[in-house]
Amino acid sequence: GLGLGVLVGRAGRFAPRSPPTRHPLVAHASPTHRLLVAQEQFFAMFSSQFDSSKFDIDIKAKEGINDSFSFEDAAAALSAHPTWRAAATTMTDDERRSLFDRWVEKRREEAREAKRRRLMDYLEACQWITVRTTWKEACDALYRIPEFEALSKYDQVDVFDTFMAKVEVREVQSQSVGRLSFLLSGRAWMSG
Repeated sequence: GLGLGVLVGRAGRFAPRSPPTRHPLVAHASPTHRLLVAQEQFFAMFSSQFDSSKFDIDIKAKEGINDSFSFEDAAAALSAHPTWRAAATTMTDDERRSLFDRWVEKRREEAREAKRRRLMDYLEACQWITVRTTWKEACDALYRIPEFEALSKYDQVDVFDTFMAKVEVREVQSQSVGRLSFLLSGRAWMSG
């Protein structure tokens, strides 16, 4: 067997070591850190170039990227951009394509959330919606409203359900306040 001295000697050699600390701005940062920095730079570059009116790319009223917008379109439009040129020397096309795809997906999700917020704001302004309003009644009333039509069926139902939960909470709160004021008015009558 192994003696105690041998085990103690090995423990020091296999003891976990803490990783060296690195300043985030050091050039020899970890590959993960470099990828995150590159992703941030790409997102900033894509946003600054395609959110401005410098390029005539179909972005559908700035609500999201059209499905026809491709990595090749971005590469052609950004070929002279310093960040794109620098990335061409340090990243493969697959890595740049992956970053571009993540940026496009982020933009689509932002556009979807903006559409959902607009429908929620529209519903908040509708005085005719009560706790008794059904989904069918809402669809019949909203089917030509742009905020409603802009969303998928799933998002329409989800936003409506969320809104109806708010309406129900308001109804319960107003009933509670009504009961409280009735009780208080009864006490005032009895004491007066």
